[in-house]
Amino acid sequence: MTLHGYEVCFSLTKTLSADIQLTAKAIGCTPFSIILAVYFLSLHEYCAKDDIVIGTPALGRIGEIEEKMVGNFISLVTIRSLYDNSLNKSINDYINKIHKGVFQAIKHQSYQYDELLFSLGLELEQDSFPLTTFFISMLDKRGSRADNMDDAFIHKPMGNDVKFDMMLYVDNYEDLYVLRSQYRRALFSEKDQENFWRNFIKKLKQICCREEAVCGLC
Repeated sequence: MTLHGYEVCFSLTKTLSADIQLTAKAIGCTPFSIILAVYFLSLHEYCAKDDIVIGTPALGRIGEIEEKMVGNFISLVTIRSLYDNSLNKSINDYINKIHKGVFQAIKHQSYQYDELLFSLGLELEQDSFPLTTFFISMLDKRGSRADNMDDAFIHKPMGNDVKFDMMLYVDNYEDLYVLRSQYRRALFSEKDQENFWRNFIKKLKQICCREEAVCGLC
């Protein structure tokens, strides 16, 4: 299988970006948790799987000593989503469940990814990550200015191979979120990606409108 990486970039509207922040405040979680929850729901539907794991980087500076040291301490933590009866009860409960999963993952980030793989009897592979091939990372771009994309999907080759199936970068600007999906071209066409993210945006809008019936989950 070819490992060539491609990227599609698009921005959420300022209205939807603001709605995500308001919804997070109303539910009692973070905008990251809402975006992650919708990413999970979209993957559950697309992959037709009840059990999905997504990885995200953690700073790794968990103590006073690390805070004062120069170097890269970033480690990988994982969050798990089970498509179960909790979705039939309340979408807000599901989002809070994901939010708690993020909190627990960060709390225990000192438990290294390779240690987790060893405890599960998994081995590191040359061309992919064991346990999960989906990732997400939110980057603080406040103070910078986002390019105007006119609600378009912008595709481009990355020029290198990737070890993951899909990596979502969420660039957090002052008044909007810009999303960059880096993916393995052997698994997704440009049309596949556009359809996936249109469905993702539809789910986001439904959650921000406080709709309990979210598309693809009925």
